[in-house]
Amino acid sequence: MNTDDSSLAGPDREARCRKAVERADRLARVMDYQLGKGPFRFGLDAVLGLIPGVGDVTTGAVGLYFLKLARDAELPKHKMAGMVGNLAIDTALGAIPLVGDLFDFGFRAHQRNAKVIRRHVDSQFPPPPA
Repeated sequence: MNTDDSSLAGPDREARCRKAVERADRLARVMDYQLGKGPFRFGLDAVLGLIPGVGDVTTGAVGLYFLKLARDAELPKHKMAGMVGNLAIDTALGAIPLVGDLFDFGFRAHQRNAKVIRRHVDSQFPPPPA
């Protein structure tokens, strides 16, 4: 397998980055707003956060997958550091009994991190002019 920089160029690179965006968007939807109706949408993050200890660790681990997707999409380290910050806030505050459970319903770290990945990829591969 060729691993030099030339193998990362062209349509394969764009396809890999776009696939990372698609996976991030799909996972963010499940974790942050797949359930509920109207303005009362929430996801597995809020539900799992109700399980003391285990839930917040589990959703934090899922959040680490977004960093893998960010790496696949070639995000620079400073953008990935912001994503780590979102994840740290979500995990730390989500672990506080009662207050953290309410926080999990409103702070959508996975959705925020998917947006960081999407914006970066869109800036690297803008759509062709109409």
